[in-house]
Amino acid sequence: MNKNLNQTSKVNNKILIKGTQKHYASIDMLLEGGQKIEDAIIAFSTWGVLNKNRSNAILICHALSGDQYAAGINPVTKKEGWWQNIIGPNKVLDTNKYFIICPNVLGGCMGTTGPSSINKNSKRPYGLSFPIYTIKDIVNMQVKLIDYLKIEQLFSILGGSMGGMQVLEWASSHSNRVYTAIPIAASYRHTAQNIAFHEVGRQAIMNDPNWNEGNYYEQIEKPRHGLAVARMIAHITYLSEGAFQKKFGRDMQNKVLSWGFDADFQVESYLRHQGTSFVDRFDANCYLYLTRAMDYFDLT
Repeated sequence: MNKNLNQTSKVNNKILIKGTQKHYASIDMLLEGGQKIEDAIIAFSTWGVLNKNRSNAILICHALSGDQYAAGINPVTKKEGWWQNIIGPNKVLDTNKYFIICPNVLGGCMGTTGPSSINKNSKRPYGLSFPIYTIKDIVNMQVKLIDYLKIEQLFSILGGSMGGMQVLEWASSHSNRVYTAIPIAASYRHTAQNIAFHEVGRQAIMNDPNWNEGNYYEQIEKPRHGLAVARMIAHITYLSEGAFQKKFGRDMQNKVLSWGFDADFQVESYLRHQGTSFVDRFDANCYLYLTRAMDYFDLT
């Protein structure tokens, strides 16, 4: 293990902790649906130092649109990590005390094997030939990572949304490996409305002409428009009607109406921005697979 893991940098007058980027391979797994994946890779970030007893490890599970770059600067977006405010020396997840681990999920598009990865047999991206997987499969891959790190029991595991589903799966299926579990904004299963919103998003992607039945990796044009719309739809579910009203109301972008279909309202501009910024860092097929995994999750 690298002993010097609490390095920091100063960006825009903020002190940012630097994580260590690692990969663990090769992983063979039998998936819940009966299919197998072989020679899979899991990409993960760590912060802090694992103690001699290996008892201070905290596993962070990221959400649908997240990745392993929870703190520091994301090398793809060049932005701060999504939990930058709570990971670091003397923060909630204190890297002076704890060894923080954040893996990219199975099927992700930031280094862990998924639909956008190269199939070693065909020498081409998997696309839709990648097997369907579940939240349980995501967690089982994480268990293999924790075994590789020789950690018998995690001090804590936490995550929000899809990350919270992973936490619940850990607590349900691997309770002896977890001392504390903190699911945030997550449920034991999706409602019909949750599934409906995901299905509309998936249809937006699959009806983009550039999706090409999932075989778009070697094309110049990718299904950006469909993925952007899927992201816009998802963002509608992230705020309540009251929160939307408080944040945006009927506030206008400009004092003069466009008398057309430009973004006249601030809420329109917000959704368009979320959609267009998302497609630069995410893969459309990965979105299909991850939303399906969330829909299949059911602890009853």
